Amino acid sequence: MKIERRGKYPGVKVHLEPEEIAPFLALADDIEAAGLHSGKKSTDTPDYITISIKIGKRIRKEMDTHPDLLKERTPAQVKEALLKDQAKITAQLKAGKDWKHVD
Repeated sequence: MKIERRGKYPGVKVHLEPEEIAPFLALADDIEAAGLHSGKKSTDTPDYITISIKIGKRIRKEMDTHPDLLKERTPAQVKEALLKDQAKITAQLKAGKDWKHVD
């Protein structure tokens, strides 16, 4: 697990290893299968459970779109991601005060 300060926004980034993701997926799947929780905050559900379920659901949704999410990246995939980041960073720097509007 890696937790780091976000550079441009308040808060933190949490980077999870595949084995650290498993409990979130299991919780989200179990809760959904049992029909116990909608994912909405309620007064009788502790915040950490609500957040954990939300994390699990978002990871599951991302895995549906990207089935290789938990697999090692190839050198070509790493290069592609770095170049994409570089292009966005360059565009944000050029945008100046409007950097938040760069996708």
